[in-house]
Amino acid sequence: MFDTRFAAPVAKLKALDQTSWLPPDLRLLAKRVHAAQARALAAFEEIPLAPLPAQAGDEQHRQGVPLLPRADFPVDLPQAHNLLRTLQGLLSRLGGPFREASQRFGALKAKGEISAEALFRAHASDDAEWFAQQGRNFAEAPGLPRFLAQSALSPFMHTVTRAMAKNGGHDPASIWTYGHCPHCGSHPVMGELRGPEGIRLHVCSFCLLTYRAKRLQCPFCLEESPDKLAFFTADTEPGYQVHVCRTCMCYIKLADSRRKIAGDFAPALDDLLSLPLDLPAAKEGFQRPTGSAWGF
Repeated sequence: MFDTRFAAPVAKLKALDQTSWLPPDLRLLAKRVHAAQARALAAFEEIPLAPLPAQAGDEQHRQGVPLLPRADFPVDLPQAHNLLRTLQGLLSRLGGPFREASQRFGALKAKGEISAEALFRAHASDDAEWFAQQGRNFAEAPGLPRFLAQSALSPFMHTVTRAMAKNGGHDPASIWTYGHCPHCGSHPVMGELRGPEGIRLHVCSFCLLTYRAKRLQCPFCLEESPDKLAFFTADTEPGYQVHVCRTCMCYIKLADSRRKIAGDFAPALDDLLSLPLDLPAAKEGFQRPTGSAWGF
C-alpha cells in the first residue's frame, strides 16, 4: 500500500533547520515530536490489536462509506497516555511559553478539569466545540489541547489503519473519488504528486492512511470543473503546490515529489515546510477544512 511514515529522512530534517521563517524553538519541537511519534509507532506495532469493530461491507464501501468511522477506532489508552506524558515533557523542556502551557495542562489534569480520556475522545469524535472550550484555558496557546490530542493519538491511529489495510482494507490501487478517507471518513490534511505521471495521493488527517485520489477533483466538495479548480506555486517553495476550489473555497497543499524537494514525503514535516503557501491562500479567501498536521 502507499504508506506514510513518521521516520523523517535526514534531508527533510536538515531542510527544516534551514527555514529562516520558522522560529528555532518550533523547529526543535517539530523534530522532537516527530522522533517521539516514530518511537511510539514502533512500540505500538509490537502490541497485538484487539479485534476491530465490524467494518462496512464491500458494496457499501464502493458507494463511499468509510470502512470504520473514526469515532469507532480503538485506542490503547495506556500507551497513548504514555506518549501524551512524553509530549508534555518535551514542551516543558523547551521552556518559555511551551513550559507554561504544559504546566497549565498538567495542573488542569491534576484537578480533574481535563483528562487524557476526554482529550482522546474529543479528538476521535472531532468535537470542535470541546476543543474551543478547553482552548480558553490557554490564552497564549489555544490550540494546545488539539495539538496534544492529535500528536499523541496519530501513531496509534496509524497502527490501526495499517492493520486494516493488511486485513482487506481499502484497495490501494483504486482511485477513491469521495471527499473523505476510505478508512475512517476524515478529510485529507495534505497530498503528494508521485512518479513521472504525477499520481495524486492524499493523506488522512486522522488515521494517516495514504490513498490514491483523482488527479482533477476537489477533495472536499468533489468539484471537477476545470473552471472552478486551480493551483498555484511559489518560487521560494518550488516543491509544493496549493490546489484551490472556487466552489467550496477550500484548498489543500500537495508536495510535488517530481520536483527537487528534500528527502521523501513526510506529511507532518512537509506541512511545516510549505507553511509560507498557506498565507496567500488565506488572503485569497480560501480555507483548510482541517487543521495542520500538528493539530493547529
